Amino acid sequence: MILQLLPEQVADRWDEVGEAIAHSLPTLVDTELEGVMESILEALIGGVMQCWVSFQYGDDGKEVVNGIGTTAVIEDYGSRTRSLLIYSTYSVSQTVDKDWRDAFEGIVKFAESKKCTRIVTYTTNPKIIKNAGYFDGKVEAFISFDVRRFVDLINKGERI
Repeated sequence: MILQLLPEQVADRWDEVGEAIAHSLPTLVDTELEGVMESILEALIGGVMQCWVSFQYGDDGKEVVNGIGTTAVIEDYGSRTRSLLIYSTYSVSQTVDKDWRDAFEGIVKFAESKKCTRIVTYTTNPKIIKNAGYFDGKVEAFISFDVRRFVDLINKGERI
């Protein structure tokens, strides 16, 4: 089962939520920049990003959290294609394929409500890449270059 946290719930649980996000930042995030986590918290509280909790009910009837994820609606400015970006996913405890399918179903419904025609993500997680096929997902390469590295080479007079 998946549940979207309200902004005040994110703020109240920021220690756990922030830690989960910090452990699962996408490769496009420059973690050397100051204030990365503060900016993410601001986006979550401001409604620019969404925070999700995946859970199951234990044998005792209590909720057992097994994952925390974040999303954001993005738009390709050229084509105006709206997509729901799965920004981060973090397993708190052991998950099974059913957990992923249940969570994905909730994400699909949310994406549709936001007029998104695609769901996209960045990942190096082999299980997520494998499961993409189950959902008829298209797996493509994401390439990221660190501009600072190349500027340093150029400034030293070295060839790229």
